[in-house]
This record gives sequence, C-alpha cells and structure tokens, in this order.
Amino acid sequence: MNDDYNMSYLGEEDSYWKEVAERQEAYYKKWPNACRSCGGWGMHFIPGKFSGPPEDCYPDEVDMCDKLDDDQCHRCGAHDVVMKVVAGYETLVCKSCGWMSGEDGCPQG
Repeated sequence: MNDDYNMSYLGEEDSYWKEVAERQEAYYKKWPNACRSCGGWGMHFIPGKFSGPPEDCYPDEVDMCDKLDDDQCHRCGAHDVVMKVVAGYETLVCKSCGWMSGEDGCPQG
C-alpha cells in the first residue's frame, strides 16, 4: 500500500516540475532578454521569508538583483526603467514593456 502511495506521489511531483519547466520555457520564449539571474523579477526572494495566506503570499525579505544596469529592464532588457510611485510605494517600472519590479517574472517552482 505504501509503495502505491509513494509511486503516486512521485508521479504527481514529476508532473508538477514538468509543468513548472514548461511555464519557465514559455516565459523565456516570450521574454528572451529576461535576466537569467533573477528570472525577470528584479529581485531574489529569500527562502522561508514569506507572510500572508498562501493565496496572497508576499516576500518579507528580498535582495535586489544587481546583474543588470540600473536603467535596464529585468524582463525585456530595454534601458528604459524609471522609478515611479505606484500605490504609494517607489517601484521600478519599464516604459517599454510595462514591467514592475517584483510583479512579474519567470514562474517559480
């Protein structure tokens, strides 16, 4: 019985990671110039440092990605990023593709 459960669980886990890989491949196909260091997010999330309910989880701590120029978009690669106030917070925004730091990036596992 446990062997059947373990095989079922492993099959589900394999399916999950295959789906994540497919979503990541689609993201990089759509955004070929996305930063490979941060996955287009503009920041690195620190594992285990999240708050909020699972459906609305947000990171408590992040490290900003420093692999690109300050004015370069982490999603499209254009040198068109400016600081704007969005919903009362200073946020990096790309004037070329509309990216906002921490709002969009390569799907994570």
